[in-house]
Amino acid sequence: MEQWIFPTLSLAGGIVGGLAGSYFSKRGEIRAVQTDLHLLLDQTRAMTTATKEIEAKISNDVWERQKRWDMKREATFEALKELGTFQAALTSIVGVYQGTSRHMGTRQVLPEIQAMRNKAYASFQESLGAFWRAKMLAAVVCGYNVLLKFSAVENIGIKIVNTVLENSEEVPDVTSFATALRDLVTLIREDLEQL
Repeated sequence: MEQWIFPTLSLAGGIVGGLAGSYFSKRGEIRAVQTDLHLLLDQTRAMTTATKEIEAKISNDVWERQKRWDMKREATFEALKELGTFQAALTSIVGVYQGTSRHMGTRQVLPEIQAMRNKAYASFQESLGAFWRAKMLAAVVCGYNVLLKFSAVENIGIKIVNTVLENSEEVPDVTSFATALRDLVTLIREDLEQL
């Protein structure tokens, strides 16, 4: 019986050793797969975080650009509205002064005519103040070139009014005003399209 003990123990040790080796080998593979899965999970989390940060930045940039465009649009529309008011007041004062000069016959101005002229002049002065505010607002959001064009329109308009105030019978040349006005509107349109 002693002869069978060593071979039996050897056989049992070989079986146990084979099973243990196979078990520990499989366990090592499982551990390696788990480690790889943890690495992939960490990389996926980092990629997701980076993607969300990029999306947030892009979204924020788009929102800021849209907000700037909205502000620019509002400012330029307000400026154009005041430009229209300025043009209407300019047309009114020219019309009042030239219309009343034809009916005067003498150099003395009747009180009713003077009241009409005063009202037209006051309206022009009021529109000029609103025009200046609008010009500054447009200059802030649109830039220096728009400011220059607004100033050109303003200067030509004031020159026309001064011509009429000095000699209400002289018909002022309004083509330069119309040209400057067209150039200003074109520049503002181009400026809005750039954003």
